[in-house]
Amino acid sequence: MHRCLYTEEILNVIAVKLDKLYYKELVADDLSSGALLDMLRLQDFDEGTRSRKARQKRVSHPVLSFAFTCKTIYWPCMNVLWAEMNDISPLMRLFPPGVCRKDNNGRWTFLRRPDQPRDWERFLIYSPRIENLCVDSTIMSETDLRILASCCPTKDAFRYVRSLSWRGDERYPPVSMRLFVTRALKSMWVLNTDKTATKGMINSLEMVAKLAPKLENLHIQDAYPVRTVGDAFGKAICSTTALTEIDAFECPIPDFAIRHLSKLPNLRTLWCSFLGSTTDFGEELRGDKIRLPSLEHMRVCCSHDIPVSLTSMLKNAYAPKLKNITIATDMHPMAHPTHELFLGLAENPSLEEIHFYSIFPPKNDTGDEYIIKEHQLATLYRLPNLTHVALNRFKIDLRSSSIASMAEAWPNMVSLDLGDESGYKKYTVSLQDLQPLATKCRKLRALGILVDASHVSAEDVAAAERNATRGSAKRLLFGTSPIKNPQRVAKFILCMFPHATIMTERFADAKKWEEVNWHLERARPVSERQVGREIGPLDFGQSPFLYPQFNGVDDMLGPLLQMMAKQAGVEMPPRPGMSGMPPMPGFPPGMGMGRGRR
Repeated sequence: MHRCLYTEEILNVIAVKLDKLYYKELVADDLSSGALLDMLRLQDFDEGTRSRKARQKRVSHPVLSFAFTCKTIYWPCMNVLWAEMNDISPLMRLFPPGVCRKDNNGRWTFLRRPDQPRDWERFLIYSPRIENLCVDSTIMSETDLRILASCCPTKDAFRYVRSLSWRGDERYPPVSMRLFVTRALKSMWVLNTDKTATKGMINSLEMVAKLAPKLENLHIQDAYPVRTVGDAFGKAICSTTALTEIDAFECPIPDFAIRHLSKLPNLRTLWCSFLGSTTDFGEELRGDKIRLPSLEHMRVCCSHDIPVSLTSMLKNAYAPKLKNITIATDMHPMAHPTHELFLGLAENPSLEEIHFYSIFPPKNDTGDEYIIKEHQLATLYRLPNLTHVALNRFKIDLRSSSIASMAEAWPNMVSLDLGDESGYKKYTVSLQDLQPLATKCRKLRALGILVDASHVSAEDVAAAERNATRGSAKRLLFGTSPIKNPQRVAKFILCMFPHATIMTERFADAKKWEEVNWHLERARPVSERQVGREIGPLDFGQSPFLYPQFNGVDDMLGPLLQMMAKQAGVEMPPRPGMSGMPPMPGFPPGMGMGRGRR
């Protein structure tokens, strides 16, 4: 054997490469060659997928085969094979026969207490090699886990565990968690399987934070947003100062924990919940400066309405690196607290993305107190770096001046969603008012807004053709906006956004907008090749609906137009209605077909 292979670091690199390549081939086994190349670029795979694919193929792991080639290679390979354990079963199999077994429900249970030193010989050899561990209550009950923790002869059996996933269903804090939580722990995942287990699992986090001073990532899933859980969650946050990511979207954060965020200088991601305004929860935060020098991403869930604690936090926070914020409410908020929220957002000039959602759409009979006025929305014009803005399921009272102000204030806008899917019938913005967005927002790719497209005249189309802005938007979402003449609207949109497609799949009454899409698709080659306009008033390559004068006219015009297009170097598709020519695919039903299709 080459002497380089006696170096443990080199053997570890070889074993890691073999491990990754093996599982990538398993996951990508049924994919095409192109997709296989994309899959091989991935770095992470689900552990369940790994185990399932390995069992299906019934092939030996290459790292295992590599390990048995030499004693020198064996232990570095074992470090790789045991590094990630998505199940505690391999550890339980290390006990001697007669100590434990699986019951009828598939759970591991102890037949006797493993209190003999020989019971732990193999267990203590391999447990220190684990770096990522998942403990599931469906695999082993809390009672048996307590036996495991109480009988273990050492507290450092899992001293190198850096990531721990705990899925429990106990109402009380799991005592056995002390065995798996060590000073090396950096990531903690808590998943609840029962509503009654929420408080017990969250109460254990304070103990985890004290035992793991290097804890950086805290993830909580399937929690239930009640105030008692929020207090336990806040105590856990206050017990550590090394957190960089808090992912607890359903856990409410209390006011004392918000003030403690200033003691987390490395916090980059904050996902949590804020309780509603049934009381002035967090009123005392007014005036308190909260320093968040590293915060980049923030995602919050609000119950009932936008609470004072959230608006006070945003107004008094120092977050120079905050890039995006997502706010979700379970009720349609009133305009006044929404305006206060916008004032808080305006205090963070580094913001690039704002996503504001209402889980339940507003009713059509909602009063004026729920409508976001133009001057309230104008508060966000102080954020010049915005690239993504989404105010989904809100009623916004826009004016034509609002669109011009947005285009002036947000020149780097990439995605703008101001559409209202609930059917708010006050259409105060016309299709013509969107021209400033096409002119000044040259990076715009997606636009969602309610417009009045029923008053597009022929003069408007002619003026748009003379002064074509040619914006870069590719997706347009107009929802239930009124429209009368799809052909004329398509011509007008073609001059503003020549590459755009109307998104209509979510709206049942958007048939006319689908017809606009049809016109745009047929006209797109001409919009890219302007040579067709040299022939005359007709745009070759567009849909047959742009040739109304041909219906009922002698079919000799068809070959004549084909000859003129050929001389001009433009490929003209056959017009439906021409004698001896097949119908155009995708022709909308219910429209004039011409003489040849009668």
